[in-house]
Amino acid sequence: MRLALLAFLLPASIAAAQTAPPLTTNGHPFMALPSADGLIVTVTSNGRPGSETGLLVFSALSPTRLTFRCLQPVDAPQVMGLATTPNGKSLIVAAGDAGVFLFDRAAVTANCKAKGVAVPLGSKSSRQGSLDVAVTSDGRFAFVANEYGVAAKDAGGNDVRGNVGVLALSYDATGVLVGGKLVGQITTGGAAVAGVALSPDSRRLYVTSEVAKPGARAANGRMTALAHSGCRQGDGPEQPFGLISVVDVAKAEQGGVNAVVSASAAGCSPVRTVVSPDGRTVWVAARGDDKVLAFSSALLESDPAHAFIGARDSGGKAPVGLALFADGKRLAVANSNRFAGAKATGNLALLDASPSGSTPTTILAATYFPRSVSVADGDKMLFLTDYNGGQVQLIVPQ
Repeated sequence: MRLALLAFLLPASIAAAQTAPPLTTNGHPFMALPSADGLIVTVTSNGRPGSETGLLVFSALSPTRLTFRCLQPVDAPQVMGLATTPNGKSLIVAAGDAGVFLFDRAAVTANCKAKGVAVPLGSKSSRQGSLDVAVTSDGRFAFVANEYGVAAKDAGGNDVRGNVGVLALSYDATGVLVGGKLVGQITTGGAAVAGVALSPDSRRLYVTSEVAKPGARAANGRMTALAHSGCRQGDGPEQPFGLISVVDVAKAEQGGVNAVVSASAAGCSPVRTVVSPDGRTVWVAARGDDKVLAFSSALLESDPAHAFIGARDSGGKAPVGLALFADGKRLAVANSNRFAGAKATGNLALLDASPSGSTPTTILAATYFPRSVSVADGDKMLFLTDYNGGQVQLIVPQ
């Protein structure tokens, strides 16, 4: 794969938000993982000459300048979510139907010749669709959103699709990941499990499921803001509302039996979720409603029928990626507009992280299918992946 040297230089002063020249990926970028020494981007081949699937590594020559270094191949048809272990030494890559891959981070960033460890989460033929990953603060377990993962059969003998895979992680003497064992698969009562996020203390896991299954037990099932009909996935048929579920991490680590504490209706196609730094508020991107929803984490457990705090417009169409910054006071929303056609552009909306807020403070243009937003450098920089636009946008908020 050949990429020209890429660099950006930030201005000394900025307005409400400032963009810099984007980073070209020569593929479909899903997620950007920033660090003090650079940036790693998961990218899936777009089928064109020179496009490969793997991890794009960018080095930071200074806090304001990035250059392309190399591409770490991943032996999978696609790569999606990405997380690092708490000690910073390893990477966990969600790789669709191939499960997850574990990498020595230093080996990846040195020369992109690391040997990945594959951890299947189901047979490839079952199309598990590993999408998102979260690692506990002690580094002992990882939770993987398997969008179409099979964990059980329904009364009619049909596959129950959508689960969270629970991985027990193992390390070598230097603290680098060398393996993972699947110890449980958690079902939520919903299909198309699309996002996972841990509470700051790692005691609770929050899971988004795009579609509630028939008979699913969920609070707020009659609240029109959360449980209305007419939800659609693009041009597909009408679907039920989706769910936000709370999982007891300790029980999940023991195999997942009775690990789901509660579930609430969460609008049309809830896809991603983030938790405030103080752990009190859980935000959800309701893609089919063009809304972001706020829930009380405490009430999701003790009184889920009253956990819903409020909703506000996402600032665009079909919101997907979420990230909190400025000590949790602001919320970045990647509005994908993914169902409006191949040339429909999206945006990045910057909101005050208040359920009662009105208009976004800033809206920045994006290209095609902005999908994920990440925060770096002490909240001073945002990275937005344009999945169908083939680039990573760089934004400096005020």
